[in-house]
Amino acid sequence: MRTLELVWAGASFCAALAGCGGSVTTASGGAGSTDTNGGGGTGGTMTTSNGGATTGTGGTMTTSSGGTGGTTIGTGGGVTLAVHKLLFGDTTPNGTPSSVAWKQYGYNIDGKISTGNAVDLCKPSAGANPSTVFGDGDNGIDNSFGKNTLPILLSLTPDFATQANDAIVSGRFSLIFHIQDLGPGQTGTFPAALYGGRYPANVAPAWQGMDAWPIRSDWLVNGDLSSPKVLFPMSSVIADAAGTRVWQSVGVADVDLVVHLLAVPFVLPIKNARIEMTLSADNAHAVSGRLGGMLDTAGLIAELAKVAGSFDPALCPPSSTFEAIAQQTQQGQDILLDGSQDPSKTCNAISIGLGFEADAALLGAVVPPSASPDPCSP
Repeated sequence: MRTLELVWAGASFCAALAGCGGSVTTASGGAGSTDTNGGGGTGGTMTTSNGGATTGTGGTMTTSSGGTGGTTIGTGGGVTLAVHKLLFGDTTPNGTPSSVAWKQYGYNIDGKISTGNAVDLCKPSAGANPSTVFGDGDNGIDNSFGKNTLPILLSLTPDFATQANDAIVSGRFSLIFHIQDLGPGQTGTFPAALYGGRYPANVAPAWQGMDAWPIRSDWLVNGDLSSPKVLFPMSSVIADAAGTRVWQSVGVADVDLVVHLLAVPFVLPIKNARIEMTLSADNAHAVSGRLGGMLDTAGLIAELAKVAGSFDPALCPPSSTFEAIAQQTQQGQDILLDGSQDPSKTCNAISIGLGFEADAALLGAVVPPSASPDPCSP
C-alpha cells in the first residue's frame, strides 16, 4: 500500500464541533437503484492476481492488477507525468466553488444509479439517515467522501483544497505516473507504474516539463526504481471519435493518500483505486483525471485521531469530542469495502472520487520517506 502526501495547515480542530453528533432518523421504504450493468451489486465477478492481467465476467469493469513485488518496468523511454492539481469535490474543474462539484469526480463503483430512497444498498451505519448518506453523483458516480466527508474537513479548514494544492506546486509531494514506451499520439496497451514523489525542503519544481522528481523509497521494492509496488501491466490508451486520447489504469491498486496537518500525516486509505486521464497529443499534459475507490473507514477514523491530537492531546480518543467526529464519519459509509452492495449487510466503507491534472516530468533519484510523530501514541 503506497502513500501520497498532501500538506494541510488547518484551523482549530474544535471548529468542527458544531457539525458533529446530533440526532438522526432512519427512513424506511423507498425504491431500488437502477443497475447499469444488468448484474446487480458490482455487476459480476471480478478476479485479481499479482503480476498479471485478469478478466472480469460481466460487471462494471474488466481489470488487471500488477503485483506488489517481483515485477519490473522500464524507466527510460515513455511518458512521465506529475500531478500538479487535485480536485477534492468542493470546486468544479475550472475552480468555481460548488457544493455539488463532487458529483462529477469518481466512478460508478457499484454499477447502480441510486437515490436516497434506494432499498437495494447496504444498511446505513451509526444511525445515519439513508436519504442523507445515499444519492449518487452524475451517471451513478459513487462519492460519499465528496458528499459527506469533505464537509467535515472543510469545517476544520475552509481553504483545505487551496493549501493542499499550494503544497503540490511547491514540490512537497506529487503522484507520479510513468507509462512505458508511449509516444506522442500513440494508442494501445502499455505497462504503467505509480510512484510517490517529493522534493526536499526549500526546493521547488519549475513545472516546465523537466523536473526530476525524487521518488520515495516506500513506493519501491528494495528501493529499485524499476520495481514499483504499484504497477498496471495492461494500462491502455484509447482514442475517441474526435481523436482525444484517454489513458486508463485497466486495473486497481490500494493507494494511501496522506494529508499533513501540523506535520502529522493523515491517511486517506483508498482501496481498489482506479485511475484515468485525458492526454494531450504530445503527452506533455493530462486533464480530466479521476481517481476513485473505497475508503477503509476504520483506518480513516484511526488517522483522524492523529489529526485531533495534533491540535490538542486532550482530543485523542476516547475523548467525547473525537467520538462525535468519528460517529459523523461513520455515518458517511455508503458501500461495502469490496465495492459491492448487499442490503443484508451494514455499509463499512466510504466511496471516494477525486479529480486531477498533471504535467510532464522526469523520474529522479530515490529518497527515503519522512517520518512523522503520532501525537496520540502512548
